[in-house]
Amino acid sequence: MKQILYGGDYNPEQWPRETWEEDMRMLKNAHINTLTLNVFSWALLQPDEDTFDFSLLDDIMDLAAASDMHVILATATAAVPPWISAKYPEVMRADKRGVRKRGGGRQNHCPTSADFRRLQLRLVEEIARRYSGRPEILYWHISNEYSGRCYCQSCEQAFHNWLRTKYKTVQAMNEAWNAAFWSHTYHDFDEVPVPGRLSDGMQGGKAVLPGLSLDYQRFMSDALLENFKAERDVIRKYDLHTPVTTNLMAGCGDLDYRKWAREMDVVSWDNYPARDTPASTIAFWHDLMRGIKDQKPFILMEQSPNQQNWMPYNYVKRPGQMKEMSYQTMAHGGDDILFFQMKQSRSGCEKFHGAVITHRGKEDSRAYQEVRSLGRELERLSCIRGAETPARAALLFDYESWWAINGNVGPSVLVGYPEETARWYKAMFDLQLDVDVIFWDSDFSRYDLIVAPLAYIARDDSVDKIRDFMEKGGIFVTTVLSGMADETDRIHLGGYPGLWRDLAGLWIDETDALEKGEKIPISLFNQEVQGSVLCDLIHPETATALGVYEKEFYAGTPAVTQNRTGKGRFIYCGTFLDESGMELLMRWLCRKAGIEAKAYAGVEKKTRVSDKGRFHFVMNQRREATPVDLSFEGTDLITGRHISGMVMLDPYQTMIIRENG
Repeated sequence: MKQILYGGDYNPEQWPRETWEEDMRMLKNAHINTLTLNVFSWALLQPDEDTFDFSLLDDIMDLAAASDMHVILATATAAVPPWISAKYPEVMRADKRGVRKRGGGRQNHCPTSADFRRLQLRLVEEIARRYSGRPEILYWHISNEYSGRCYCQSCEQAFHNWLRTKYKTVQAMNEAWNAAFWSHTYHDFDEVPVPGRLSDGMQGGKAVLPGLSLDYQRFMSDALLENFKAERDVIRKYDLHTPVTTNLMAGCGDLDYRKWAREMDVVSWDNYPARDTPASTIAFWHDLMRGIKDQKPFILMEQSPNQQNWMPYNYVKRPGQMKEMSYQTMAHGGDDILFFQMKQSRSGCEKFHGAVITHRGKEDSRAYQEVRSLGRELERLSCIRGAETPARAALLFDYESWWAINGNVGPSVLVGYPEETARWYKAMFDLQLDVDVIFWDSDFSRYDLIVAPLAYIARDDSVDKIRDFMEKGGIFVTTVLSGMADETDRIHLGGYPGLWRDLAGLWIDETDALEKGEKIPISLFNQEVQGSVLCDLIHPETATALGVYEKEFYAGTPAVTQNRTGKGRFIYCGTFLDESGMELLMRWLCRKAGIEAKAYAGVEKKTRVSDKGRFHFVMNQRREATPVDLSFEGTDLITGRHISGMVMLDPYQTMIIRENG
């Protein structure tokens, strides 16, 4: 596609027909060119098991085509109609207590239900047969925001079959799970319960048998993925070429998105930050969504033009903020900018969610005018589509470590995997590093610096991968709670960090857990910083100290170490460094890796590169005007002005500068 897709969810079925033409006029006037249709229309398309009625959707599709709108057509399977839940109650999910929903809500189906699969695929077949080949359809949108888990008998039986396939024998499963703990030894796969509250599911998601809990999360992610793949395969019977996607949620820990991305033609996701979400965290989410598809551009499928409904406080985005957030999306690899929603609902639980067309229905609203202004600018930026986001630094992310740490009873309730990985990302973000989010199966050779916080799960092949990276000059950074356990959460014996003990050149036998708010002073490069949450008691072998504890009985022992292997380094951080400590360490790492590090307070700078040029995004993410000194010059594609040297950015202003030469 040669133009940036701009638009989003439109639900004309919720409105009288006589309003549709005016909607189209207003949307076209706002430079909207794309509509996402049919996301939650199952009950309208199929009023009962034997009847399909596509007349309304036909009219909507015809209206979109007549209005020269592109269409992202959804399969409508994200919410089960009332007649299905009444006729087939086993289609609905069961919660952790085994209580089955009666109906309502959305993402409410059991992923292993045979009746759901039959009804789901019948609907998708009718949609694909009817609408495949229509030129306005640019993407197929399967379901919506997959998430959650089910704990019903059907899922339990399917889980047993999943375990048989994985382990082959009950003995192998028992060994992997250390099932002798608390007399959990199983003698048949059918004895294994789902880890709900009536069996081994503990308060707060903690696990009696971590291996069982981990495997159930893998199974449930796989089961929902099978739902997605089944719909995709039906579409492919009628349409071999139109890309297929589903909208992900970066902060969702229910699914292994790395595995999901392999089955998607293009990644799309929904960005709904809270009022106090740091710009660095939003950037991290964008890079995560780009990373799961090996750094390929993604679609921003949803964001709000203004306030968003699902927050304790539905704050209004400040003038320019929506535009800046949209450009941040593009800076991190987003090629298309879409919203939820085109028109604000009159009722329902999302009626206070922002929209291009507000309840007042006039073009002079601030939100509409800002959407219109952004649309006009995006029409001049199609040259950026497909551009790469080059990076020499990477952050390693691992869904299974997230799941395992979340399920652990200990060592501290203050440990949060996504929160700590986001803190390390922020340390790189604040120094304006271009960062790729990568995974254990990614190509490490592209990078000079890899940061792997809380890399708890360490498979056997990780040792050779890290060593090879280091021998070629790479710097590998990891932290407390890393390298400790295998893929079923059995601790690697012989001292922490387990399999990586020789790489780290140290051993650890004890880890101190500090209370909330408790700090311990650390001398790092002869400057005092603070550690918190966890403190490893490190015993160096070949490692040398970069920082030492200055308090407690382990004062004078290493808190941060390095170990040399080949031309590279293994950096081990045995505590949760405070922000100043992370900045100090990150600056040192950048110097050793030969990566430029430069901080601009409140301003983010990112680069995308293609054969059409080198594009620098310079974004003021604050409410006040901010100066920034640029090391390059070129043309601002938004204003057409020549830019060089010191520039002053207005609140939330973005410049997209095509570098000269």
